[in-house]
Amino acid sequence: MEAAGFGPDNPLEFEFIHRSTDDNPKVAPVAQSNWSDIAPWVNPTIVKQDTKVLYSRLRTGNFSVADAAWVADFDDPINFLYLLDSNTGQQNYGDYANPEYDALLSQSNQQLDLQVRAEVFADAEALMLEEYPITPMWFQVTKNMVDPELTGWEENAKDQHRSRFLCREGLSAE
Repeated sequence: MEAAGFGPDNPLEFEFIHRSTDDNPKVAPVAQSNWSDIAPWVNPTIVKQDTKVLYSRLRTGNFSVADAAWVADFDDPINFLYLLDSNTGQQNYGDYANPEYDALLSQSNQQLDLQVRAEVFADAEALMLEEYPITPMWFQVTKNMVDPELTGWEENAKDQHRSRFLCREGLSAE
C-alpha cells in the first residue's frame, strides 16, 4: 500500500457497504477492524444498506468495497466462476476482466471429461484468487442430521430435500 502512495500522510479511506440482513451487520465491524489492523492509516467506514439498494449500487458500479452473496442454483463450479467472466455483465460487479480467465471458462464449457474440466476450473479459480477481484469471507454451511437408514438423501447446492425421494432402507417408496 505504501508503494501505491498510502501512509500516515495519505491514509487509505474507503466506504464498505454491507447488506442490512442476516449476519452482515455483525460481520461488517469485524471486517472494519481487520482492515484497520493492517495499519493505523487504513480507515474504512462501514455503511449499512437495504439489500435492494446495495445490489442496485453494485450493478451500477457505485461502490468502493461492498458485501455481496451468491447461492448456487446447481452443483457445478461454473455457477460461481461465471460471475467474474468479463462477458457476464452487471453481475460482474467489479468489472473484473482477464482474457486468460475468460479463456479458461470457455475451455471448461467445451470439456466433456469431468476430471479435466475440474482441473480447468481449479486453474481459473487460482488465477482469479491470485488477482483478488473478490475476497471470499465465508461460505454457507448446512447442518443436517440424517438417519443412516434413510435413502434418497442427496446433498445439493440449494439444500432442498424433497420427501418424495426419501425412503427408509428396506421399504418400498410406493
